Amino acid sequence: MVRNPTEAFDNKAIATVLKQLGGDPKDLGTLKRLQAVLEIVSKGSDAAATVMQPFFKLYDFQVAARHLTSAETVMEKLKTVTDRLKLKEDATFAEIYLAIRDSLSASFEKMTAIVETP
Repeated sequence: MVRNPTEAFDNKAIATVLKQLGGDPKDLGTLKRLQAVLEIVSKGSDAAATVMQPFFKLYDFQVAARHLTSAETVMEKLKTVTDRLKLKEDATFAEIYLAIRDSLSASFEKMTAIVETP
């Protein structure tokens, strides 16, 4: 399985950036910290929440795929993921992965645009 990009984010570095921008990283996980940074950089635009959605979908998929919870929770997470990706409920892991990959790629492009906008 491909390594989860959220595992590669440097949580401490994101916290440092968030503090430098005037935000408070306390009690925020990595994805929420990154979203807060993007919200500040985009001057409060709701684009940050939209850009971050694929990362939360990936996290839910990761939890379900690794069976880190009960079978019932796994099924609920998978249903949530397929619903959010607008896939059939019986979508294969490969179909889910490809949809997430495509949405992550688009999100990285949007993040770049947010950060590069003066």
